[in-house]
Amino acid sequence: MWSPITADSISKGELWSLDMGDQKSAKSSSIAWADQKPVAFPTDGWNPVGALANNHVHYLNVPGVAAGSAQIFVIHFSFFQPDAQSYGNFPAANGQAFSVFKDPGVQEEFAFVPDDGSATYVINVINNSTQTLPGPSSKDPKASYFASPSALVQLSPSSNAINFFAYNPNNANANKAASWSSVSVLAGKLTSDSPASGSGSGSATVSGGSSSTRAGTATGAAQAGSSGNGALPGVGGRSVVAAVGAAVAAALGGLLAVL
Repeated sequence: MWSPITADSISKGELWSLDMGDQKSAKSSSIAWADQKPVAFPTDGWNPVGALANNHVHYLNVPGVAAGSAQIFVIHFSFFQPDAQSYGNFPAANGQAFSVFKDPGVQEEFAFVPDDGSATYVINVINNSTQTLPGPSSKDPKASYFASPSALVQLSPSSNAINFFAYNPNNANANKAASWSSVSVLAGKLTSDSPASGSGSGSATVSGGSSSTRAGTATGAAQAGSSGNGALPGVGGRSVVAAVGAAVAAALGGLLAVL
């Protein structure tokens, strides 16, 4: 989990942080992780599910915490709030959680998709509420997720698909009526044998749900910088996954804004 100046992680019952200060470019030397404190709940066999919102890290599936609630870590003061916060109705299950960013401003929402893909939950940490929305069309526990202010994106290597959800932060009724759609042209790139670093350009056709077909183009480059996590065979590297997902989310968000 990270903010613009810190990164936080839980490992073997300890909370670790990485202070990136005001860095705006890469350094030649490494930055050391600092052991902050023991975590105040059991972590044996726990697979953390958490996301950043309002400069807090929200852990959803903490042992002993009820479904629909989160244990909150306050980044700037480096402590866990003593009591869990209830946000509504979502399962205490393994899955993927990801921030829904604002433009401009601090993110106020994050989304959660359980491994079974049964639903998409968007949690608002300002009014402590949860929207229950349709699950992605690709039910893939190995999928990666990203979001722009107006689009949620799923990269699914198991089904060789890229899917998106046109999210409206100001209209819950529109979100309930929406559905996940496929980005057909980009999907084939998930299993390509291209190297981990490079650049490219192309066009993408978006289809699905009740929406009409839309098209747009995007260009970009990605540099290899971390070892692969097995999610994208042949593409290699979480850095590439993040670059592709963030670029698709941003491109689709901008495209939807003008259509």
